[in-house]
Order: sequence, then C-alpha cells, then structure tokens
Amino acid sequence: MNLLTQWGFTSDSWKGQRGEYWVLAQFILLLGFALVPVYPQGLA
Repeated sequence: MNLLTQWGFTSDSWKGQRGEYWVLAQFILLLGFALVPVYPQGLA
C-alpha cells in the first residue's frame, strides 16, 4: 500500500474520485482485451 499512497491512492481520494478510478479500470480492461488477439499464443 506504500506505493499506492505515494501515487495519491488514499481512502479519502478513493471516496471523492471514484469516477476517475472507474475510468482507469475501464482503460486497463480495454487495453487487456486489445492485447488478447495480438498475443494469442502468449496467453494460451
């Protein structure tokens, strides 16, 4: 959790900026799905 707090991930910011974290989560998921067809053998 030390690395997360250095990035500004605190319980207060999580409560106040939940929308921003949701956008970040969607971007990570989209990036993950985008890489699946690129490396089909790497994940198998």
